[in-house]
Amino acid sequence: MNVVYSLWHVYRMEHTDYFDEKAIGTYSDLELAKATIEQLKDLVGFVDYPDGFRIYECELDKPGWTDGFDPTKPPEEPWHHAGQIGRRVEF
Repeated sequence: MNVVYSLWHVYRMEHTDYFDEKAIGTYSDLELAKATIEQLKDLVGFVDYPDGFRIYECELDKPGWTDGFDPTKPPEEPWHHAGQIGRRVEF
């Protein structure tokens, strides 16, 4: 199985119901994704939301989104877009 690791940062915007989702990068190795978190975690913005980093393991050449969606139903979690592309990795 060929996989890559997709690094995202997500946080709830203050005083709103909106979430900000940033696709930071895609890596060939889990350790590279973790190293990027270490590089970013103390920078402006990221330092205020250190728990916002998410890493997803994504299998190449396979769709991550395999079913439809209901545009009237809110997502179960704010990072649902990222979650559709792969399995979340705990780190």
